[in-house]
Amino acid sequence: MPKSNHAAAAQRRGRLGELLYSDPDPFDSSEQFTRFHHDDLAGLSLEQLDDERILARLRRALSGQPSSWLAERIARLEAEAARRRSRTANVAR
Repeated sequence: MPKSNHAAAAQRRGRLGELLYSDPDPFDSSEQFTRFHHDDLAGLSLEQLDDERILARLRRALSGQPSSWLAERIARLEAEAARRRSRTANVAR
């Protein structure tokens, strides 16, 4: 694949990733502000956390350079899911 075609394909992948899972605009709405600061995680079910993790990781895979927000989001999603699974495992014992 010629270099220009490769670059164009990478741009398309990046745009697709943005469509699937975009960075929130904290000035757009209170919901976007809450998501931007990851304050929405407590209100998500474990299944919703897992869905978010999949979408966030897919976007990271599609974009060559994920935003700092996305990197932090993935870390927060992973930590919250692990915390809940640990808590559930401890309760089941």
